[in-house]
Amino acid sequence: MIKKLKKNQKGFTLVELMVVVVIIGVLVAIAIPVYNEVQDKAKRNAEEANIKIIESAIQVYLTDGGSLDDIVQKGLDELVPKYLKQIPESPYEGTYTVEEVEDNNFKVKGPASTESEESSPK
Repeated sequence: MIKKLKKNQKGFTLVELMVVVVIIGVLVAIAIPVYNEVQDKAKRNAEEANIKIIESAIQVYLTDGGSLDDIVQKGLDELVPKYLKQIPESPYEGTYTVEEVEDNNFKVKGPASTESEESSPK
């Protein structure tokens, strides 16, 4: 009879397991929005960096005597392979475009409607 009372009980109760499940649920509920926000910020930063790279390549192209009209009409392929190894891929699945604005300035737009500041040839 004493052996039955001293029986070694191992394991967790249902309440203890439920507390652990609830804690994990709360942590996941907090972590998912933070993770999504970090991903969105990374995409925006990548898009801005790509636009700056394209703008720099266009500036060099124009300095070498290229025409902004060629880039606007024919696209960014005019910059490959001499000024860009390849056209940067957007994290938002789309292509970058160049628009000419007044006074020979240009604007590079990304697929996420991210617009750069107006750039002018130097």
